[in-house]
This record gives sequence, structure tokens and C-alpha cells, in this order.
Amino acid sequence: MPFWKVQADVRILNRLSREASSASVVEGPREFDGSDRMLRESSGSLSDVTYVFPAFATSLVLSTGVGLNRAALIETPVQSGSIPPLIGGSVGTEDTAPLARGVAIGMEVSRSDHLASVDLELTVHNTSILAIGCLPVKGYLAIAEGPSAKIPFAAITDWERISAWHGIK
Repeated sequence: MPFWKVQADVRILNRLSREASSASVVEGPREFDGSDRMLRESSGSLSDVTYVFPAFATSLVLSTGVGLNRAALIETPVQSGSIPPLIGGSVGTEDTAPLARGVAIGMEVSRSDHLASVDLELTVHNTSILAIGCLPVKGYLAIAEGPSAKIPFAAITDWERISAWHGIK
């Protein structure tokens, strides 16, 4: 299946995290300034980060991207022959920058430090398509690169066309 590989520079402009005990019971939007909620502010820079996410339409593109980026993606070149046509590449190049930003934010949110807010800047400098082996298993598309990375067929918009092309029942 086709997946986007996006190389980008990511700069954390501002990141606020809080202690677990400072969770507020206040509902609705509020301004985080760190003065009364034991918030910690940090900033920093990550350069030349690589994100991988599906190049086919799925409602789980961001969570799949976060899952794939947690797993150590090992690229192996094709030994012989050629890669067969990749069906389902419905996520175009114009979508890669906002989706990579979404995955970058997802990576920050998934850290275990109780994120309060994050502001980051992402600049894409290279995009390419990867062919990643996937296997249909009991209503899911299991992605070979991540042992727990799988997408339910129902979450893949063009699954009928993809499965028909590959002869999957």
C-alpha cells in the first residue's frame, strides 16, 4: 500500500505541560499562562524529522501516522523486479504538509507529560511515496512495519476499490 514519507524541520515554538495533579475541573476554553496550574514551559528544536502516514483515504491517517512513527521504520530496497502498481493513493502531495503537521502534533500529544498546549512550526523539505507491505486480517489492514499498526477496513474510504484490485475478499 502507498504511504507518504515526509522529511521536515520541526521547531517547537512553545510547549506547556502540567503535573498530573493540576488537572482542572473548569469546563470550557481557558487561557493557560502557567501561573496557577503548575505548568512547565519549554521550547526547542527538532530538525530533519521523518513522518510516515497513509497515502490512501482513511479516517485514521493521523493516529496511524503516530503509530508508525513510534515503530522503528526500516526501509529495505527492492531486491529485484519492480513494485506493482499501488492502488489507493488518493491523498495528494498538497495534503502532505498539513498531515505531517498533524502527525507532529500527535507525537507531542502522545508523550506522557500531560501536555497543556503546543505551538510548532513545520517546514517540509522532501516528500516521497513508500510501498509498505500490508496484510488483510479479520476486518483489518495490518501494516507490516508496525506490529500493532492496523486500520479497520471500515476506516479506509476506498477499501472496496483497493480490495477488488488486489483480489481480496
